Amino acid sequence: MSHHDHNDDYHVRPHISSTKQNLAVLFGLFILTGLTVGAYRIHLGDANLAVAVIIATVKASLVCYYFMHLKYEKAFNTLFFLGSLLFLLIFLGYTANDTEYRADVDPDWGARVDRRRGDPAAGTGAAFLEGEFSPIPTLQEGESGE
Repeated sequence: MSHHDHNDDYHVRPHISSTKQNLAVLFGLFILTGLTVGAYRIHLGDANLAVAVIIATVKASLVCYYFMHLKYEKAFNTLFFLGSLLFLLIFLGYTANDTEYRADVDPDWGARVDRRRGDPAAGTGAAFLEGEFSPIPTLQEGESGE
């Protein structure tokens, strides 16, 4: 039977990041936060959600990679993190599918209104008229509404 020394298997190895690296990541997060605010103020239609999710994913990846030290960890931990992101994308995909086609399945309760402008939410053909949700007149007549 071979002898293997296990004294070092569970030894914690500190990962000391340089101040320059931490400041670079911090300023990157500040810039991405500014992009998040800018994306909120610019109306991109259906792309607003995609842009916000992409920016949030990049910010979360920076935090995990540098501040949670995934950069220095074994490949298993990185694969576990990427697998978690994959499942997150699957769940967001199902959510996007639900919100995109909700008004088609349930026309009475599926439609929503953007409360800031009073416009119907992206992907819906309804507006808040006379105290309740109703089909937009141009869409009711069979026009595309654009």
